[in-house]
Amino acid sequence: MIRALLFDLDNTLYPQSSAMEDGFTRRIIGFVSAFLNVDEEEAVRLRRESLARFGTTFEWLKESCGLTDEDSFFNAVHPENEVEEVEKDPALRGFLISLELPLFLLTNAPRIHAERMLKYLDVFDLFSKVYDLNWNKGVGKPHASGFLNPLSDAGLSPAETLFIDDSPKYVLGYKAVGGPPVLVDEFGRHGDFARKEGIYTVTSIYGLPSLGIDGIKPGK
Repeated sequence: MIRALLFDLDNTLYPQSSAMEDGFTRRIIGFVSAFLNVDEEEAVRLRRESLARFGTTFEWLKESCGLTDEDSFFNAVHPENEVEEVEKDPALRGFLISLELPLFLLTNAPRIHAERMLKYLDVFDLFSKVYDLNWNKGVGKPHASGFLNPLSDAGLSPAETLFIDDSPKYVLGYKAVGGPPVLVDEFGRHGDFARKEGIYTVTSIYGLPSLGIDGIKPGK
């Protein structure tokens, strides 16, 4: 029986097809290029290799590349006008309310981005607590502590908390700590992965009620 929902933010509460995905990638590659003093093609290659070993680009730069000025990274990647890259969804608030379960947020983004986006989407007040990368002291998904510490703080166990995220790596991390995940796969790119791992998939969070998961009311 599911007692609570743990949502990712980016590409989950709003579609991956929004302009935020390209904007975020462009800004982060620009930062990596400038920070490491390499061209953008090399920055793309290095980042791709790093993400096989680290949960986030931030973690890679901090642990392996000597990044100490965290604000410089977050300010470059998450400027104030980033909200302009996402179209507001007038149905989102009502849908989340209709789920009739406590809502929590777990993101590998910094607090400033999480609050900015949730307020822009008009759902900030619906979440009992926001667990961001700052709260997790820079170590977030898919590390076990990135899930277990927030759940412990919320008084929840993995088994009774459904985790919803767009990243195969992160949902696999949640499965490894004993929790049921749902992969948001807007473009249907990860069907083979989901079938192999026995993981629920939806094209958007609006498909959650159709999964038949105990604790989520169908047809809401």
